[in-house]
Amino acid sequence: MARITLENARTLDAACERIITPSHDRTDPFCTHFARCGGCSLQHMNYAAQLEEKQRHLAQAFAQHGGLAPKTWLAPISGDSKGYRSRARLAVLRHRDGSGRGIGFRQRRSERVELIELCPVLAPELQQLLAPLNEIIRGLERSECPNEIRIAVDDKGDLGILFDGLINQAALGQRLERLANVAVVVFRSPAGESIFARGSALDLWLEPADGLNMRYTPGDFVQANNQINKRMVDQVVQRLDLTENESVLDLFCGLGNFTIALAKRCREVTGIDLGLKLIESARVNASLNQLENVRFESSDLTQDPGPQRWARAQYDAVLLDPPRAGAAGVLPTIARTKAHKIAYVSCYPGTMARDIRSLRDDYGYELEAAGIVDQFPQSHHVECVAFLSGEPRLYK
Repeated sequence: MARITLENARTLDAACERIITPSHDRTDPFCTHFARCGGCSLQHMNYAAQLEEKQRHLAQAFAQHGGLAPKTWLAPISGDSKGYRSRARLAVLRHRDGSGRGIGFRQRRSERVELIELCPVLAPELQQLLAPLNEIIRGLERSECPNEIRIAVDDKGDLGILFDGLINQAALGQRLERLANVAVVVFRSPAGESIFARGSALDLWLEPADGLNMRYTPGDFVQANNQINKRMVDQVVQRLDLTENESVLDLFCGLGNFTIALAKRCREVTGIDLGLKLIESARVNASLNQLENVRFESSDLTQDPGPQRWARAQYDAVLLDPPRAGAAGVLPTIARTKAHKIAYVSCYPGTMARDIRSLRDDYGYELEAAGIVDQFPQSHHVECVAFLSGEPRLYK
């Protein structure tokens, strides 16, 4: 039995009041915080059923946008369903006077913080940080408390921590002996100024493909599942099937997660993203991997880039990995490049389906294959990838 909690024009939200006959897919949640924590929402469903539900969600998003359907459904990319998460953002719980009480995650549909001592989906190395971080935060005065904490473990097993929103760094600095096993510690002020209290920006690295390293800091955006990220990059590289004479445009390139892997397979890759610091970090990653066929430029991809040189060039393939809002503003540019292969990586099926419908209806591309990439087991988040081909029509 369920109780309706919210009525929308096309959907209803409901809360389970009583289970009359349990589904064969139902299982017991393994985390004591599951009923309240906003991090996981599917622990009551066995993992095989989670994958089926996420694939169904992607198929429904396609169907709702002009009856889209790929010629081939790709097998889900999946891995460990526990202990997989290699980075996380922790909220700081405070007493009424503003002093520190502990750390945790936001509760479901709430700004309240669920105090945690254990999180089974975190990588074991990160789980071991929870107890000392709780000890550090407890007793800090209002001006000494960070707004949030970001934690990460790299592919070497080295740990990094960012204390974000620090006004007074002195007291926190005195407590760092409790984090003796952490390689990189960063203090970031409310103004965004970062100070490395330990380590440097080159000490943490991921391996997006065999033999390649991507450096990052605890405050940078990287995928939260190192194991699945590597398999996702490999799938994209394999399905684009590049030759040494082809060129690629990598939109929303970030630190170069896909860029440096693609550069090993083709003549040239051009990576585009907005932040200047992000682009500088991407250039460092290309240099560290001794890649001379990579070029990075900064541009706002939410709107037409106009006469910028990269946007007027032609490419054989385009890869895009936009944020949740999608890539509607750059679709005309993609068509103008005359690329005949597209790989679209997305964290939100709805906007990906919308954009792919436009690529089909407005520019003549065909949806060849699609599938889910389960970066976040036990949660409702659906990462997905799609591959398109065609000779674009220039309607816009």
